[in-house]
Amino acid sequence: MVTNIPVVMNNSKYPLLIYYFVVIISLVIPAFYFNRLPEEIASHFNASGRADGWMNKSSYFLTYYLVMLSLIILFTTINFFISRAPEKMINIPNKKYWLDPSRKEEAINSIKNFIYLMGALTITFISFVFREVYTANINRTYNLGNTMWIYLIILFAAVTYIVIKIYSRFNKTGNQ
Repeated sequence: MVTNIPVVMNNSKYPLLIYYFVVIISLVIPAFYFNRLPEEIASHFNASGRADGWMNKSSYFLTYYLVMLSLIILFTTINFFISRAPEKMINIPNKKYWLDPSRKEEAINSIKNFIYLMGALTITFISFVFREVYTANINRTYNLGNTMWIYLIILFAAVTYIVIKIYSRFNKTGNQ
């Protein structure tokens, strides 16, 4: 007899809404910085956070939007194809149990939601990195400071949490 396992995010629309909110914000916010930035922008920074590479403003924004659109396409495409992927390409604990036809839709929906959250985290992190670059150029300090390390630690902690949640979600079966 299979007992009901608490459904964790399999039917929730929150990860999708969070993802689209982050996507829209990441595409709109840079427009507010464009006119405030100099024509030549510090675009590369060494390990200590000091500018050591420059590019013109238009190229910088083109790079930003190419990076963001690539990430958006990547995460959206993964979620589009995950339900169509052969089972051998899906690697989760207790795969045979979770990809059984009676549970497959629930499992795929959970995977999609975790991917949307990872996408939102990644895009948010990249947006914050670019925001630090905007600020360093607008203030003409050409130094990123220690904030980048804080963003990186937060990203690492959030990704670790999501990986643990994914493992916990699929490590349980109806017999446990």
